Amino acid sequence: MKENLNCNENCKADAIAQCLKDAGCGDSVIEHFLADFESGRLKESICILQKHRETLLNDLHKGQKRIDCLDYLIFMLQKKKSWICCGQKIDVEKEYYPRRKLNEL
Repeated sequence: MKENLNCNENCKADAIAQCLKDAGCGDSVIEHFLADFESGRLKESICILQKHRETLLNDLHKGQKRIDCLDYLIFMLQKKKSWICCGQKIDVEKEYYPRRKLNEL
């Protein structure tokens, strides 16, 4: 049974919209979600949320890979060794500091 309180429904929609904004959803996604949700199309509403979640997770994984690359570079520089970048071995001491050893820096 559906409540006939417009204020509750509007407040509920506003709260959901704010939650979606906080989750990084754009205006078009929010509008689409609310239209489906308010029309009782629960499966479609859930699908929209799952797609956005998947996008966020993919972005997270991309960011994690970038952080891993930086961590590796930092580690290798701190150890003053060579590392492999873009399929090429890079010797820090020979290629970037040929006249001085890294210990002297």
